[in-house]
Amino acid sequence: MVKETQRNNTLAVKQAVFPMIGSILGSGVLTLPAAVEASGYLLSAPILIFVSGICAFTLYQLVHCAKELNTRSPSYFKVCQNTHPILGYISEVCIGIQGFGAITVYLLILKESILSLINMEDTVDYMPYNIMCSALLLIIPTVLAMQKSLKKLAFISVLSTISVIFLSFVVLLSGILALFLPKGSIPTDRLKAATNEPEGLFKALSGYIFGLGCQQNMVKVFSLLKNPTKINGAKVGTYAIVIVSIAYFFVANGGYIAGGNGQNSSILDVLSNTEKPFYKIIMTNFGDTWGKTYFHLITISKLAMVIVLLGAYPLQLHPTRDSIITFLSIIFKNNIFRNNPRILEVLITSIMTITVFIESLYKIKYISVMKLIASTASCYIMFTLPSIAYIYSQNKVKLFDYTSKFILIGSILFSICSTYLLLHKNNN
Repeated sequence: MVKETQRNNTLAVKQAVFPMIGSILGSGVLTLPAAVEASGYLLSAPILIFVSGICAFTLYQLVHCAKELNTRSPSYFKVCQNTHPILGYISEVCIGIQGFGAITVYLLILKESILSLINMEDTVDYMPYNIMCSALLLIIPTVLAMQKSLKKLAFISVLSTISVIFLSFVVLLSGILALFLPKGSIPTDRLKAATNEPEGLFKALSGYIFGLGCQQNMVKVFSLLKNPTKINGAKVGTYAIVIVSIAYFFVANGGYIAGGNGQNSSILDVLSNTEKPFYKIIMTNFGDTWGKTYFHLITISKLAMVIVLLGAYPLQLHPTRDSIITFLSIIFKNNIFRNNPRILEVLITSIMTITVFIESLYKIKYISVMKLIASTASCYIMFTLPSIAYIYSQNKVKLFDYTSKFILIGSILFSICSTYLLLHKNNN
C-alpha cells in the first residue's frame, strides 16, 4: 500500500482516465464475443449500455463515499469499513475470492494458449505431461509473486494495455473482413439475432461484468486527482467506462461476426481455428502467402497475451494474499508471525500457487470460472457493496438513493439467479 506521505495529487481528469482504462482492460476481452453469441447481436448493445451505465453510477457512489471519509488516502476497504466494520471485511473476502479466481483463469488461459501455439493440446491428456506442463508454466509467475515488492513490474500495466489494444484491433479487423469479403461457396454460421432464453441473458451479463470490473481501483485513482471533487471523480469513471464500452462493443461484435457460433474458448483460438469459415474466407481471398501472414498477427496477439498473463499473475496474487493475511490477523489478533510477517507472505503465496497448480490439472473451463466470479465476488464488489455504502452515507441525493436501492436488490437477485443457472448447468 502506498504511504500517505508518498501520495501526490498530480493527475488532471484527462490524465486519470488512462490508468482507469488500463485497470479495466484485461483477459475479459478474450471472451466478449461469447457474450454476444449468448444474447444475440441485436441485444448486445442494450445489454452493454445497461451494464456500463450501472458501472459508471457505482463508480460515482464510491467517489461520493470516498469524499465523505475526509482522508488523503482513501481505499475501497475504508469506504466499506466506514459504513460498517463487517462490510469492510466482506469487501476483503470478495476481493480475495475475485483475485484467486482471476489467477486461476490466468493460468488456464496461459496453459491453453501456449499449448495451442506449439500444437500440443492433446499432450495434457497424459497426466505426467500435464503435471510437467503446469509446473513449468508456474515457475516464472511464482518467482515474480514471491517478491516482496512488485514496483519493478509496474510496466506490466502499460504492456497489458498495449497488448489488449493490439489484439482488440486484430479482432475488430477480423470482423470487418468477415463481413465484407466475398464468401463464395464457403458455408458460414447463421448468427443469432436475439436469444429468448434467460440463461443467454445471464451469460451475456456475466461476460460484460467480468470485462468491466474496476471498482476497487476507482478510489485510489480518485485520491490522486489534483482537484478530487465528486464531479471530477464522476467524470473520470464515466469517461473511462464510455471509452472502454465503445471499444468492447466493436470487439465483441467483430469477434462474433468473424468467429461465428460455438465460442467456447478465447476469441484468438477461435479465429485461428482452421476448421472455422473465417480461416477459409481469409485464405481464399488473400491467397496462401498473405493469408498466412494475416494469421501471424493472431499468433503475435497470442504471444502478447501470454507475456501479459505471466506478469498479471503476480500483480493479482499480491492483493489476494494481502486479503487473506488481513483475515488471519483478525482471527489471531495480529499474533501470527508478528516478528517476521514475510514468512506468512511466502507461506500464503505458496499455498495459493499449489492450489492453482492442482486446479490446472483438471479440465476446468476458464469461461465457467469467469462467469462464476462475475456472478458472485465481482457482482458484490461492483454493485452490491458500493450501493450499500452510498445508501448509508451522508449528503446523498434522494434520486440516487432510490437508484442505489434498486441496484442493490437487482445485484443480489442477479447473483442468486446467475449462480444457480451456472451450477445447475454444470451439474447436468
